[in-house]
Amino acid sequence: MESTPFPLTIRASRAAQEGKRYGPSSVSPDGSTLFLARIGETTQRDILMVPLQGSGETLSAGKVTVLLETAAHEIKPMVSPNGKWLAYSVVNSNDGTDGLYVRPVSGLPAKWQLASGPTMKPILSQTGSRLFFKRLRLPGLQSVEVAEQGNALLASASKDFGSTPPPFATSPGNG
Repeated sequence: MESTPFPLTIRASRAAQEGKRYGPSSVSPDGSTLFLARIGETTQRDILMVPLQGSGETLSAGKVTVLLETAAHEIKPMVSPNGKWLAYSVVNSNDGTDGLYVRPVSGLPAKWQLASGPTMKPILSQTGSRLFFKRLRLPGLQSVEVAEQGNALLASASKDFGSTPPPFATSPGNG
């Protein structure tokens, strides 16, 4: 992992530095770390983490750590409720590695592919035992049960969570 200075201005929508675009995606449960996706100069989207210090008007960012920087689009990082795991999607890879992944936040090189094919918007349940996500070009949601075993993560096969929109969703033509 590489650490570099990161003069981040925290805004509600996005932060920019030296012409690169950043988008915040997740904050650690204790509020001490911000996870971002960045459009790189020679790569696609990469995943970074930035320590946060202070609060309110004194909130500031520390040095950025690059967690993932490859030729593929690593997007939508989502940290687990216990702060140990990071779920993310890989899309538009040239080597066929599109899918949903989980890796330790600690930076260990281990990673687990929980679903193959283009996926979006991973989100972990409050207990951290289930991961929900959307497969691109398919209706409905998918879910995977996950469990920690030491420094490893065990996962069930992904299953269809349902294609019916929740009752609060509006249908086309209903406003």
